[in-house]
Amino acid sequence: MKRALIAIAAAAVLLPGGAYAKPLSAFSCNDILQESRTDSSFDLSAIGTGIVDRAGDYIISHLDEKDLAKLGSICNVRSYVYAECRIHQNSSVMAAVNRLISKARRGAELPYIPICGA
Repeated sequence: MKRALIAIAAAAVLLPGGAYAKPLSAFSCNDILQESRTDSSFDLSAIGTGIVDRAGDYIISHLDEKDLAKLGSICNVRSYVYAECRIHQNSSVMAAVNRLISKARRGAELPYIPICGA
């Protein structure tokens, strides 16, 4: 239980003025897919916007350099989050994030993604 609370707290984002945004655990993969459908400027390679970025930042902060290298660039990490959510649309974002972290650590096959920036 304590470990789960730490993960939830770590996934929350501090907004300007000291207010906290919804924790990452409060979002579903459907939220990411909906965000991509309604935001005409939605771009996985853009840094600093949306749920995908927060999930990518969470992954980056929880992997060591060796495991992170298996995922490639920061843009790739965000693309993997989006791809994992497309595969498991009814799961939570945290479940998708945890699957990616586990796959990276085990060296398991990751979802196919386009080359970042292409």
